Order: sequence, then structure tokens, then C-alpha cells
Amino acid sequence: MDTVFLETGTSLEVKVHPVVLFAILDHFVRRHDGQSRVIGTLLGSVHAGVVEVRNCFPVPHVEKTGETAVGKDFNRNMLALHRRINPKESIVGWYATTSDSQPISEFSCLIHDFYAMECQRPLQLSVDTSLLQPKLNIRAFITTPMTVADKVVVKFQQVRAAVTCSEAERVGINMMVHGDGDRKTDAYGGAGKGTTSLVSDIAGLESAIAKLQTMLTTVSTYVDGVVAGEVEPDISLGRRIADTLASVPSVDPRVFDKMFNDSLQDLLMIV
Repeated sequence: MDTVFLETGTSLEVKVHPVVLFAILDHFVRRHDGQSRVIGTLLGSVHAGVVEVRNCFPVPHVEKTGETAVGKDFNRNMLALHRRINPKESIVGWYATTSDSQPISEFSCLIHDFYAMECQRPLQLSVDTSLLQPKLNIRAFITTPMTVADKVVVKFQQVRAAVTCSEAERVGINMMVHGDGDRKTDAYGGAGKGTTSLVSDIAGLESAIAKLQTMLTTVSTYVDGVVAGEVEPDISLGRRIADTLASVPSVDPRVFDKMFNDSLQDLLMIV
């Protein structure tokens, strides 16, 4: 069966958690010598047209001219072990790394056929490990059979993919991105294995309030500029601001002050 790659729209949406991307990059770094890319199994759930990828594990494979071999027994054993911890997560597809602009290779169809036996309509997640762009490039694909000149081919169709974070993941990522840590150097003058300490509750509260105040100042300046005719209005941005304000519950200022002070006193007692 031949392969055709088309970029067309679809209602399916893919949400990938950061831990999945970290695991894929770690798998690529630890690959065997001479191995150009790595693959693995994606785990998560599918609901209302949204595929949420929450976990993954590597799968050994070998690619040769015209054929490929995937570790089926390894995949089955790893899935059984994972389900002991996360029984609600199931196979939703597979991932593959790429270091060029071609997310689909000649072996993609063969590997996809294997995962088609593991789940219904598997997803392929392509992760660019060249890291030439300031942002990690990820792309997601599904396949659809089609007939061209009386010949059955597989159409790889790109779908929307985005990174989503839980609150705990967001805290960890912020610490990794913004934390200075102990920036020691190794014997060669490079970056050593420094550590980043978690901020205290008081420091975290202070940072959150300062960030909130900065954002409120930015939005207030923008709104004042639009009202004064100095800034061109943006309809989509205005709707987002309106939705944000509508989501804030209406609380009497005195009641809010009491709630905040009580919570702060509880926090200070714990500290």
C-alpha cells in the first residue's frame, strides 16, 4: 500500500502534555549509535473529538530497506505494566522523531499498520529533534484510506496539535524555564547539573500577585488606549478580555478582603 501525504483540515484535535515531550526527547538522546530516529507508544484518552496524550513509553524498532520490525512483545509487556498504575489510559497512537522537514518516512505506513491493530484510528505524533526553531515543532497525523487509479493508498492527514498543561505541570515548567538554580559548571566549563529550589509559599504568592498586577496594568493601558482612540481595537482580544471579566465571580470588596486576609493568615501560620 502506497502513502500520500496531504495537509487538510479535520475536526479532530490533539492535546499533548509536557511530560510526553520530555520523555520523547529523552528517548532520542539515549538512542543507539547509528539510529536516526526513535518511536514509541502514546497513551491517553479520546473524548468528543479530542485526543489527550498524557503518557508514553519507548518501543524498540529496526528500519531496513523496504521493511521495519517493531518490538511487539516489548510493547505488550510495557502496556500491561503501565495499566497496573494507570488503568484508564489506553493506546491512542505512536510517536516518531524527525530531524528534517519530512515528518512522514517510507516506514511510517508499516508502523502505522501495527498500531492500527492496537487501537482504533491511531494517531502519529511527529517531534522535530533538530531544535533549530525557538519553539519545539510537533505535528500530529491520522490516516484515511483512499483509492487513486484503482489502487488503494493511505492518506496521512495533519490534525491540530497543541501542548496542554495541568496546574502542577505548569508550576514545574515555570521553575525549569525561569528558575536560575545553582548554575555550576562542569570540568569542561559547560553547564553543570545545577539544582533549582522550589520557592516558598510566601515567595510564590508574592510572585503571583506581582504577575497579576502587571497583567492588569497591561490590559488597563490597552483598554484606555482604545477608548481614547490611540490604539486600534482588536475584536478577538476584546472578546477574550470580556470573557475573562465575565468569569470572575461578583464578590463584595469587603467580603473579598476578609476572605483574602483569612487565607493569608492561615498561610502565615503554616509557614
